[in-house]
Amino acid sequence: VLGDLAYSPISQNVLFQADYFRAASQVDSKAYLAHSQIARWNNEDPSTASAIYKSNFAKTKKFAMVKALKDSMVYPNEGEHWGALEEGRGYKAKPLAMQDTKFYKQDLFGLKTADEAGKIFFETTPGDHLEFSDDELFGWVQKYFIDVAPQAETVVV
Repeated sequence: VLGDLAYSPISQNVLFQADYFRAASQVDSKAYLAHSQIARWNNEDPSTASAIYKSNFAKTKKFAMVKALKDSMVYPNEGEHWGALEEGRGYKAKPLAMQDTKFYKQDLFGLKTADEAGKIFFETTPGDHLEFSDDELFGWVQKYFIDVAPQAETVVV
């Protein structure tokens, strides 16, 4: 909906949804690299890449991602498991699995390192965005927070 405005400073600072918007056709644009918060978090601009982001991500003991299989909010749905659309293909872009993205292949913020160390975990739920049962939620809490030590170093997204 925002198009080019998604990567303006005001959109990035006011609309939290714009922080997570990553148009595969614009990832090389000056506006995206200069203003996109997700580009900064992903270390996509070599001139501003932060070793601290990579170092901090490496400290995570477990990172569990939950993908809603019928999600109508997140596109592509693979993004819930750190996938993304192919870059530079415009409307013909196909969804990529996490291991096929540039963040993973180039290990921009430590995603590949964490995955190869066995720190990345994938869960799914059959419903739509944030639509899951109490049993599923409590099961993930048990699995990723209660049954691990130290608890403070586990992240569930």
